[in-house]
Amino acid sequence: MEQTKDNTVQTKNAFLDTNTFYFLVGGLGGVLIFILMYGVQRLSFTNIEWIYDINGDLLQHYLGWELYRNGDWQFPLGLTDTMAYPNSISVLYTDSIPFLAIFFKLFRGVLPEHFQYLGAYGLLCFALQGGMGSIIMKRFTSSRFLNILGTIIIILSPVMIYRMYYHTALASHFLVLFAVYLWFCCDEISFKRAIISWTVLGVLCSGIMIYFLPIVGLITVAFAIKQAITRAYPWYQCVLIVVAYCASALLTIWILGGFYGDFELTAHGFGVYSANLNTLYNSMGIGSLLPCIRTQFGQEEGLGYLGFGVIVLALVAITFTIICKCQKKALITDKHYTIAMVVSTLWLLITSIILAVGPNIYWNHHLLFSYTLPNFLHEILSIVRSSGRFIWITVYVIEFYAFRYVFKIQKEQIIVNVMAIACFLQILDMCQCFFQKTYTPEPSPLQAEEWNLLAQDHDKIILMDIFVNSDLYIFADYAYQNDMKLSQYRFSRSLETTIKDNIEANENEIKAGNIDPDAIYVFTDSTRPTNTDFTFYELNGYIVGVYE
Repeated sequence: MEQTKDNTVQTKNAFLDTNTFYFLVGGLGGVLIFILMYGVQRLSFTNIEWIYDINGDLLQHYLGWELYRNGDWQFPLGLTDTMAYPNSISVLYTDSIPFLAIFFKLFRGVLPEHFQYLGAYGLLCFALQGGMGSIIMKRFTSSRFLNILGTIIIILSPVMIYRMYYHTALASHFLVLFAVYLWFCCDEISFKRAIISWTVLGVLCSGIMIYFLPIVGLITVAFAIKQAITRAYPWYQCVLIVVAYCASALLTIWILGGFYGDFELTAHGFGVYSANLNTLYNSMGIGSLLPCIRTQFGQEEGLGYLGFGVIVLALVAITFTIICKCQKKALITDKHYTIAMVVSTLWLLITSIILAVGPNIYWNHHLLFSYTLPNFLHEILSIVRSSGRFIWITVYVIEFYAFRYVFKIQKEQIIVNVMAIACFLQILDMCQCFFQKTYTPEPSPLQAEEWNLLAQDHDKIILMDIFVNSDLYIFADYAYQNDMKLSQYRFSRSLETTIKDNIEANENEIKAGNIDPDAIYVFTDSTRPTNTDFTFYELNGYIVGVYE
């Protein structure tokens, strides 16, 4: 009996040292911080009011999902003809977290009329941020108390919180943390586990938010460089890991329908939506302890604020390292590992910073210098567009190196004090993000009885001009609530050529007398036709034509 109790205690103690335990504790920390910041109202799947009040990108993502779920199933699975009728377009381009959109579409027959998963996904992001952060912290310390302090700092990363409920899919920083964990912490991972892990990451990045593909891709290369230098794998296996990541990503994009539709992959904004050289210490209003420093238009996309606690932690780590160098104390004894980490770290820092701040280098609002890229390279990088987001790599590399070297301080009490102060300062800096307000939305303008009557006899809305985003959201809301198809919507990449071709084709059909009796046509003053069989209505400032 006594032996059984001892075995139970040993099993319990063993579990407390596993990654699973640390992941669960860190995840719980993420959940608690989320609730302190946003409450629980947004977790209700039927609560959409806050989304309409926030508006902007968040509304685009929500309405994109609703239009997608109303459409018939197609293959590839992400395609629908409800957003750019008659063309089939992938939900990938509405940034509606495609994997969740497809999953919940399976249950559309039992889902309520209004259903949103963005609130719950925010909670998941916080939980996974905490879970991954705690596992990484376990690499640095066996102290559970210090692990909790470090995990709180990681959860309170401004670069993640800034994106939450502004562009929720981009708050999926657990993908970056997973990649950093593989590169930074997994020294003896088998090739089989490595290739599976990076393949899964390729699938997740494509199915959650495609912008993470190049970001995590740079870390994939860093991992391959590290493994090649340490000779953990033969060189061809290192190459295979990168190939597997890319192949799994491309296959996932194809399954989601990402290669369908005449989208303009390159987009205006490369070099505009960049990072300022002050980004690591420029709070841009999200932090309360350091000022918001002036930058150029669009550079909020390159927010890379570390948080005051991490800045203090990094300064302590740098000071400690300098002291050790002066005293000629070795911090790391494995020469090959040191070279591998130095080279792979330099790869990450140099590439991420160059991509984030270029090609127009600003410090505050001053242009220091600029350079011109070759056309082919500029075209490739223009696919990325908001290149400032590459600075996230630099942020996490600095953060984890700061942890690494602070935990090499030989006096434990100093480590405890430094971590406690850093955690307190990070919380204090991010305090204005806590207890955020609730929202009271304005009703949709298309509530007149005439709109309801029109919806009863028609199943599609054809927009006969290029409309601005605010109008598109109004018609998208009307379309999904009445189970109608829409000819035009806002996408993450331009579909303007296709939309213009469709408008021209509809104009020719109208001139030929071929008016779709099942469609509601919406005109502007400049596109309103004359001498046709339309019956026109002027509703809420829109010119509406139907065939009667």
